[in-house]
Amino acid sequence: MVAALVADSLVTGKYVGAAGELSAQWTRYERLQQEATDAELVALTHHTNGVIRCYAFRALATAQPANAFSLLLAHLHDTAQVKILSGCIGGREYVGDYFVGALKLRYSDTDGDPFRARQQQILDSVLVHDPSIVLSARYGAITRLPPTAVNYQTIRNLVVQERSEPALELLARYRRPADKQLIASFFAAEATQYAALQAVHHYPDLYFYPFVKAVFAQEWADDHYDYQKWKYCYQALAHYPNPTVLGLFEQTVRCPDAYRREYLSPLLWLAIARTPAPLWTTVRAHIQLSPDELAKAQAELQASN
Repeated sequence: MVAALVADSLVTGKYVGAAGELSAQWTRYERLQQEATDAELVALTHHTNGVIRCYAFRALATAQPANAFSLLLAHLHDTAQVKILSGCIGGREYVGDYFVGALKLRYSDTDGDPFRARQQQILDSVLVHDPSIVLSARYGAITRLPPTAVNYQTIRNLVVQERSEPALELLARYRRPADKQLIASFFAAEATQYAALQAVHHYPDLYFYPFVKAVFAQEWADDHYDYQKWKYCYQALAHYPNPTVLGLFEQTVRCPDAYRREYLSPLLWLAIARTPAPLWTTVRAHIQLSPDELAKAQAELQASN
């Protein structure tokens, strides 16, 4: 059975393909789950093949989630990649990330269960404080850090020592003048400007205004469109209601390039809807969105509130 799981070389859900056919690999997993003892499953979580490690852990997590937690902690450095297929959606995932998902340690799963909530706290703490862990789960753990006084130094250290982008957004929420230069340093490289713009949305100090304007000019001169960067550039600029920014917004809605105007207008609409100001009234009146674009923008606005 183990050899057959290895030969297939996939970690699948129960159903695969556009037609939702029962996965033969999943059937093999169910046999493993039924026939292997707990001791055998524990041993298989250390198998040389990542597919076997994933399925063995999934079986343990399903039957004995409390006992599986210590195994999860021991595999947070497991960066072997496995091919994943669920339905018609495929990809690659670190084995360690698969372990985290298999145990379903998410906040939505911890409601009313103090033991599992405590496991989530322990896991998040380990992920946040160990920079050698490269799992995607670490990103999520950092974003879940509440920006409290107790967590300030941890969050700032993540920004200073690791240039952590999710931590930068959290740091901005403290709105401490001593952090302005550090936050602004993320504008220096195009790759981190998106994170800097997100931070300014949470800390719209005038100190950052020249940096945000510079990003607008840079992106306007570029024929390629970075959706997320444009989205947060407009949202950052909307915090600075002045004639210069009004001119940039009017430049958008009056742009003779129809593709650019239609691409950017929903992002501008969302920005001034999230951060309204009397100065934006005329601009908003000139933004023309299709019914579908307007519905999508309104849904995103509602989700962000």
